[in-house]
Amino acid sequence: MISPTSRTRSARTISTSTPAPSKRRALCEIYRELDHDADIHRADIAAHGKLTVPILASGGGAQTLAANYAPMCEEIAIAATGHLVPAAGPWVAQENPDYFCRMFIDFDASARTRQPSRPNH
Repeated sequence: MISPTSRTRSARTISTSTPAPSKRRALCEIYRELDHDADIHRADIAAHGKLTVPILASGGGAQTLAANYAPMCEEIAIAATGHLVPAAGPWVAQENPDYFCRMFIDFDASARTRQPSRPNH
């Protein structure tokens, strides 16, 4: 999970770089809801277990938080595959389209052959 310190720092960065107050409030809503969303997800996992469908934890490898994608998905899914797109930031499909398409097609083909370890809820 993202630490409260990181969220505060990120919210401060957004508030100083976004001039319009209404836009700033809208952007900060994401951060205000993180703890609430985490509580909902923890309760759902406690009640129903982790997701059993294959999950692709991917994003641009050049992003600061990229190393966290797979571990975050492993918190909610039993079949998480981490795969970062090199030389890409947040817009992976546009920044490295050939690599992204090959990665996604390969993951999809592999996921179709996997069997869930237990029935879905």
